[in-house]
Amino acid sequence: MPVETNLTNIASRIAQHLEGSTSQTTQNILTQLMRHTDVTSYRMGQALIQAIQTLDATFLQNPEVSDDTKTLISTKLMEEMSACTPGFHNRVQMLLMTQGVAKSFSDMLRAVRQDIVERTAVNNLHHTPVGNEVHAHNDFYTIASQRYNISAINADDPHRGSLSNQQIKDKLT
Repeated sequence: MPVETNLTNIASRIAQHLEGSTSQTTQNILTQLMRHTDVTSYRMGQALIQAIQTLDATFLQNPEVSDDTKTLISTKLMEEMSACTPGFHNRVQMLLMTQGVAKSFSDMLRAVRQDIVERTAVNNLHHTPVGNEVHAHNDFYTIASQRYNISAINADDPHRGSLSNQQIKDKLT
């Protein structure tokens, strides 16, 4: 299936789970998805396309996933969707990371470590300017991935948050 057709279907599924959405909502979502996945302007565009498709297939199309979860995912995808592409990519990756199910004891430990990093990031980002918090959040995960065997959200994010690496390391210690 061509990428544009697939993105059209994904945009429709996202809009379906948003309160008060219209055909214009679907069109706006599609416009943003097309902008974010333009491989000529975002070097990680192909990886983002694959991540969006995985999120769609695993959650939005899955009849075993509750409507509440689908609404949560759709709402999170819409947060600052019109902002920068690396930030949107971070949100997609974060959704994929947080919606998974542990399949082994190692996975459960990784999930606990990830939860600790998540809580640390959230507790330390309340003063971060809106629009930059997704990058600062990513910085916590990128640094923690080098120390605590968790996955980085988007290690290739070209944007930085407002905290220095040392400040983040201090917060994670």
